[in-house]
Amino acid sequence: MTKATQVIPDRRARHYWDGDQLVGKALQPLLNTPDAAWDVWLLYDRDVRWEGKAPPRPTWWEHQLYDMPPERELDPERFARKARELEKREMSNEKRSASAEQGQCASNTWSPDKRVARLSSDTPPCPPESHSPS
Repeated sequence: MTKATQVIPDRRARHYWDGDQLVGKALQPLLNTPDAAWDVWLLYDRDVRWEGKAPPRPTWWEHQLYDMPPERELDPERFARKARELEKREMSNEKRSASAEQGQCASNTWSPDKRVARLSSDTPPCPPESHSPS
């Protein structure tokens, strides 16, 4: 396994050995694999957590298995692109959240007649959880 961890050396990547295929068996119905999902590549949003018996659905996944959809067959360039897109989206969300914490986002201002005004068109919108209409 030590060699395998060098393929993706990023500190955010997690590498596990699952000799009993417990995770693969749990992923099988989710990914619709004919057997335990053992040669799959998964991407998850940062906030995704495995809670309960069933694993969460991956944001993106690819495989190196027989009898599986060819459109999901591992394409390293596509997989890397999907990972970068996910990272960019997460960085954008972090930036928006940081702006909201500093009061630099465009929250909706609610007037009694329910008209909505934006603070500024070039100010990123606040995340939904950072404000609520009163």
